[in-house]
Parts: sequence; structure tokens; C-alpha cells
Amino acid sequence: MFRIKRVLKNIFNDKEVRVLLIIVFLSILAGGIFYHFAEKWTFFDSIYFSVVTLTTIGYGDLFPVTFIGKLFTIFYVFIGIGLIFLFINRVASNAVKEHPAIKVIAKKPSIQKEIKKEEKKIEKEMKKEEEKSEKK
Repeated sequence: MFRIKRVLKNIFNDKEVRVLLIIVFLSILAGGIFYHFAEKWTFFDSIYFSVVTLTTIGYGDLFPVTFIGKLFTIFYVFIGIGLIFLFINRVASNAVKEHPAIKVIAKKPSIQKEIKKEEKKIEKEMKKEEEKSEKK
């Protein structure tokens, strides 16, 4: 339990995670307000639909029937799903960084050498690709 609390604390110490969380919350709230007025749903149903839509669950029990509701949903999905996935990705990467095994492995000199070798290989490959594209 203590470990989970520490990991969560470290995750939310990241300013980007906090900002993304606020943006996600506001986008769900904005969707809820829009659907409440455009589709005449209850506020709870509107928030529920926003969450279900942006998390790509899509139960199908609610769906927009007005033209403006459908049009809004098209743009809402493209923007909102990106925000949700960005937030989840950032939280997951912070959680992985906090894992003790990752910390130990990353500190090993042999692992650091391997990482540097791979970085050099990638740089060489990128230079070759650039040279090929310049010749064309």
C-alpha cells in the first residue's frame, strides 16, 4: 500500500501529468455540457457519454442524433482520444520509471554501454538515410 502511494505521489509530482489531467477533465466537462444542451441528455448521461467515448469503450447505449451533436462528436473524438492516450502514456512512463527493477537495470554500466552502442548505430543509420535522400 505504501509503495502504491509513493508511486502515485511521484507520478503526480510531474507538472505535465497534472496539466494533462486538468485538460482531460476539462474536455470531459466540455463534452458533458455540450451534449447536455445539444442532445437534451441529463448532465450525468452527458458526462457518461463523454467518458465512454473518449476512452473508446463505446457501449452504444447513448449516441448523438442531432446534426450538430454528430458533427461535434467527430472532432471531439479525434481531439479527446489523443488527449486521453497522451495522459495515460505519461502516467505509465512515470510509473515504469519508479519501478525498482528499472532503476537498477538502468544504472548498470554494461546496460549503459549497450544503450550508447545502440544510439551510435541509430545515428549512423540516420546519416546514411539522409545521404541517400540528398543524392536523389
